[in-house]
Amino acid sequence: MPRVKLDGLFEQLAPELRRAVASAVRELHPEVTVDEYALYRAFQREARRAAGDSVEVSSRHIES
Repeated sequence: MPRVKLDGLFEQLAPELRRAVASAVRELHPEVTVDEYALYRAFQREARRAAGDSVEVSSRHIES
């Protein structure tokens, strides 16, 4: 199975994922002020802890 490097994925999708994670927090907790950059760094850190540096993905999820 192909492997995806999470650092590369996080870097490439940073603007979109940063806004999406912050939006999800605001949706659940509208009273909270969110620092999008700090939240995204924490998200990346926790995702790496949970999944490692790279993850296997099924080839059916890869477009070429």
